[in-house]
Amino acid sequence: MAQYIHLDAIKQEIDNITTDDSESVVDGLWISILTWEFPIEQGYVTRPQARHGTQPGKRGWSDLHTYQYTHGTGSPRKFLIVQCKRPSRERQRGAWRDGRNQLEIYFRATYGGRQGEQTPAYGILAIGRLMKAYKNNDNTNRIRRWAPPGVKTCPKGHHISGNARKIKQILDHIRRDH
Repeated sequence: MAQYIHLDAIKQEIDNITTDDSESVVDGLWISILTWEFPIEQGYVTRPQARHGTQPGKRGWSDLHTYQYTHGTGSPRKFLIVQCKRPSRERQRGAWRDGRNQLEIYFRATYGGRQGEQTPAYGILAIGRLMKAYKNNDNTNRIRRWAPPGVKTCPKGHHISGNARKIKQILDHIRRDH
């Protein structure tokens, strides 16, 4: 499968991002990338504003949640939550901390209390043109920074254009491993 960066519409979206853009621009970009990387023909669906469990006193709505319907079961298998933030917050440490905390709340609501052998659950925190990947730890009910073998985590996040090959490797691994 070709890299998302080679698709003209996605490349133009990336090139057109400015710090004045709203979070919805980042949402739209990631919906496009995820729809390409997780094809509808293979049973994948990415839902915007997905609700996560019952969370009294908390919103419980992540920006994006990717599911797969498999073998006519009628029940989707949830495996990827994406939380997006506006481009102006790329360099704000507090935005990364808050986004990670939000992602962890959604993971607990969706995957908390799972028992026995489970398929992995992943998360992406996307702030503007940067992203960080996470993986759920069912034993601790916490998320941790993650990258597949051969891909190093980047402390400041992977750039959606400059690190497209690494991001593709991350998404390929998630697709194969969930």
